[in-house]
Amino acid sequence: MDTRKTRKRKKPLLSVVVPVHNDTMHLGRSVGGALAQLSALGPGCGELVVVDDASTDGSSDMAEALVECEGSRVRARVVRLKRQAGPGASRNAGVRKASGEYVYFHDSDDWIGENALAGIVAAIEKHGHPDVVCVPLSIWDGQNEPKAKPVPYASVEDSAYGPPSPMAQTFKRELYVPMPEGTLAEDAPWHFIQWDRFRTFGKVEVDEKGTPYYVWDRTNARQITATISASDQNPMTLEVAFGTDYFCKDGRRDRWVSDFLRNVANMYDARHYVKNQQVKRALACRFRMEVQNLMTGRYCH
Repeated sequence: MDTRKTRKRKKPLLSVVVPVHNDTMHLGRSVGGALAQLSALGPGCGELVVVDDASTDGSSDMAEALVECEGSRVRARVVRLKRQAGPGASRNAGVRKASGEYVYFHDSDDWIGENALAGIVAAIEKHGHPDVVCVPLSIWDGQNEPKAKPVPYASVEDSAYGPPSPMAQTFKRELYVPMPEGTLAEDAPWHFIQWDRFRTFGKVEVDEKGTPYYVWDRTNARQITATISASDQNPMTLEVAFGTDYFCKDGRRDRWVSDFLRNVANMYDARHYVKNQQVKRALACRFRMEVQNLMTGRYCH
């Protein structure tokens, strides 16, 4: 990387936003890993914004300690929310505090592969600073080594059919649409409204080894999507899912049900905000899939 360019840059190229709630177990891996990679990018190229969602287990203090260790080499800060607001509100708060040209979300219980942020920065530069750069996702089940698959899309419209995950994209901060707040099902409706704003497109290239970029850790039992079977061989009706889900065991059955159904309702409402016809068709496809899952007892995420 040309360090002369990074010295002249008044704002960082990439802001990594990490929402955290009661997750001291994984912070060393997620926040520590992001700090190390941002440091390797060079002076002024990246920044980290950790948003603590009113944790009660010391996550905020741990994040502060990690940031302080790298404070001299990386622009980083911890934002503390006074009341628990959920993932959508936490990400919104992080973007408001970010100053980078691009934003990349990183959940605290996942991790990024070696040199992932350098690969994202390289893709931004290669594609001439497009509105969005697609990032390949990998899933780790606790057994097999995570592998990345090449992003199969070649345009903004086609990539709207991709996974509705905030971690599958790096986008210009000025184009950010705030996420829904007060719900656990915030990402799918937001994905299509957000994608409607993009006009130029790029993607991160995967090497022959399938070196992962973003790794989605499905071994965390607290994840809402890790508690539901996505296998056609093991269908799980909603009634069974509610009985086994972590949130239900914790006495929050109504919250789980309302968030799941609200996700479908919000996707239905999102059609009013999407203007690009191809993105609207992608939204319709996802909506039909979610309704089918709801009716047949199969959940696909």
